[in-house]
Amino acid sequence: MEFQEYKCFYCQRTFDSTVYRKNKPVKLKVQYDHMIPYALTQDNSVSNFVAACHVCNGIKTDLCFRTVEDAQIHIQGRWKEKGYTDFLEVDEEED
Repeated sequence: MEFQEYKCFYCQRTFDSTVYRKNKPVKLKVQYDHMIPYALTQDNSVSNFVAACHVCNGIKTDLCFRTVEDAQIHIQGRWKEKGYTDFLEVDEEED
């Protein structure tokens, strides 16, 4: 956690910060993710774990990526598809 500065390995958002999904607040919880899925390698070594927020971990599941950047791009796209935002969206009323 200290090495990652208490931020998600994938989205770089701080744990316990608030994001929004469909304008409802969601507090980001820490979960530990196998960088290379356990199902493929049965590798439970410390070097195969990263701290991820529960949203990113749920999106990544057991997917494998060539690079961290590929994982981040995939996850960021899915964040948007699932309706997550960093700010509360305000509907502007028409006059």
